[in-house]
Amino acid sequence: MDRYGNIYTSFGYCVGKALTGLSFSAIGGWITDSDVPSEGQLNNFLSDDSGSATAGCVLGGSVVTSADQSAIEAGIVSPQVGASVTKSKQVFSSGIKW
Repeated sequence: MDRYGNIYTSFGYCVGKALTGLSFSAIGGWITDSDVPSEGQLNNFLSDDSGSATAGCVLGGSVVTSADQSAIEAGIVSPQVGASVTKSKQVFSSGIKW
């Protein structure tokens, strides 16, 4: 979900190793080259092909590249390390204009 209430879904390829047989994360991210991105900039970033690398143990983070931009993510992460290549698309538009 982006800051404008739009919801996205993604699919792709992931590789990684978790300490247990199950992994999870709850993280938020910030585009590194924009103070407050517009709804269009976020949609472009979140709907494009992306690559990411994630690592953590309770606290963790990710580095993401998409649409010629990058983002940093941080949050709660089960013990794991991994990488992914995904394609996302918007599945819900809130209609909220800030």
